[in-house]
Amino acid sequence: MIGKDESTKWAEDGAAFSDPLQVNSFVKLIDKIRFEKTPQWREKAFKNMLKNEKYTKNGDVYYMEHAKPMGSEPLTAMKLGKWGYLTIFPNNRQIGEIKRIFGDNTLKKNDVYLVDKKSFYILKADLKNIGGGSISAIRDHIIEGSKQAPIIVMDITATASRLNVIKGIRAGWDKKNTKIILINWHGQWHQIERVNVHKKGRLESMIK
Repeated sequence: MIGKDESTKWAEDGAAFSDPLQVNSFVKLIDKIRFEKTPQWREKAFKNMLKNEKYTKNGDVYYMEHAKPMGSEPLTAMKLGKWGYLTIFPNNRQIGEIKRIFGDNTLKKNDVYLVDKKSFYILKADLKNIGGGSISAIRDHIIEGSKQAPIIVMDITATASRLNVIKGIRAGWDKKNTKIILINWHGQWHQIERVNVHKKGRLESMIK
């Protein structure tokens, strides 16, 4: 036979990608890592990807070749490194290829991918530097970030009261699109999930 039936091809492809050393590009990493559950596999695949990609590195922040971070995004990414995350800035080609793989025809364009240093779990995220401390400023950044990625990183560099932060999070949270907010307030990082937002007293106990 010249061709191969689809079941055989699928089996062979699956076998190939069960080997993390076959993951030789950033796009393949994002595509295949969702099927692999072990931190060991994810770590090996991540490190093998780095051997085959062109990038520059500053601390815990990786810039894929031709990536174009905006404004204060690199500074926010550096701060995330202290909280246990590697940050990867992909280039436009990689973003486009990943969107095609996932069948995403929207205009969404996330800024970065976060890699947990311990589990090597990868999160698609949007970075927001918040220079205003009002409820509306915090709310609007969450709304805008939710249009780009399910994970929003909020680096609050302005003077913002605890009450404004809490009210802003509740006002901006999108029940459909927002999954997690990682917020840096007064130099302390907080991970806010859906269960924390509207349950009485939960945010107040977390953000102090």
